[in-house]
Amino acid sequence: MLKHHGGIAPAERWRRADRLSAEERESISRGLEAGVSLRSIAVSIGRSASTVSREVARKGGRAKYRAVAAEQRAQEQARRPKPSALQDNPVLRHLVIELLDNQWFPEQIVVNRSGSDGGSIP
Repeated sequence: MLKHHGGIAPAERWRRADRLSAEERESISRGLEAGVSLRSIAVSIGRSASTVSREVARKGGRAKYRAVAAEQRAQEQARRPKPSALQDNPVLRHLVIELLDNQWFPEQIVVNRSGSDGGSIP
């Protein structure tokens, strides 16, 4: 059933509370455009001055900082660079598909693949 519906969807992504939001990045961008100091921008968004300073320095400096570009770069950097085991290993992928076709549950495949019950899968 999973195979015919595209597999298991990845978990929904969420942003940690200590990471800057798109709205905070927009406030930084507007503050820079208006010539406001980094410390004043930090106070207005409730962040430390060092957080705002590092954000601006990493994403182009005062002259080049843009909220949309900074947000896109942050999202790209947050992605896991590692492909999934099934994506990276065609032999494993075909084995999992075969076992799913044979009515195995995903939990059975994981347990047997890890060898915790004697390793019935080669």
